[in-house]
Amino acid sequence: MPQLSIFPGGDGAVRQCRLTRTCWLSAALFCITTGLAAQEAGQEFAQPVVEQLQREFPPASIQSSEKSALAKTRVSTLQQQLEHDYALRQNVCYRKFFATRCLEQAAGQYRTAKQELTRVDQEASQFDRHLKAALKEGDLAEQRKAEAAKQPQRENAAAGHANKVEAHAGTQAERLNKQPERAKQAQEKHADTQQRINDRAAERRQKAEQAEENRRAYEEKMENAALKIEARNKRVSEQSNSKP
Repeated sequence: MPQLSIFPGGDGAVRQCRLTRTCWLSAALFCITTGLAAQEAGQEFAQPVVEQLQREFPPASIQSSEKSALAKTRVSTLQQQLEHDYALRQNVCYRKFFATRCLEQAAGQYRTAKQELTRVDQEASQFDRHLKAALKEGDLAEQRKAEAAKQPQRENAAAGHANKVEAHAGTQAERLNKQPERAKQAQEKHADTQQRINDRAAERRQKAEQAEENRRAYEEKMENAALKIEARNKRVSEQSNSKP
């Protein structure tokens, strides 16, 4: 009894239809496999590191030595975690059929996290440098202030000594008045001594005035520097907040 076929062309058409169905099934399986591989490769293994750093240390947020120390500790810990997770992700990628794409995506995530780690570490180091410089300037200012405070005492002591010298010279001059030539020489010597004393006193007063001017200039410089740092931090904060 002859077999009836709904396909024109008989057995050849049936075989062609079977081949077509096989091709469609293979294509569908390929798409599913590709999608799963891409989905696994696209898992953000480094995203938790980035989110934690941005949450705890947003730009221009490190403004104390305590937070700077915490930032460096956190960077060290998250760096180790990132290296460990990146190595695991590479091992997973090597076992996949689409290993190259998987490795490229993992490397991109790794670079993004490394950039965030570097940003936080650099901000902490920059704050430490500024703090160290400010402390050094503060120590110098205290030293200058102490020297300026001692200057009046030095001047008073010098003035007292000058008075004693002058009194002694006056007594000596009276004695020497009885001897005109020797008295004249003594007076000249006394005048020279008095001139040197006056010159030294004037020099000390000038130094004291200069020290006071330097102290005021330094305090003004420190105030301006503090205002600039505050303005810079405010601009950075505003720029960070204005970013989407």
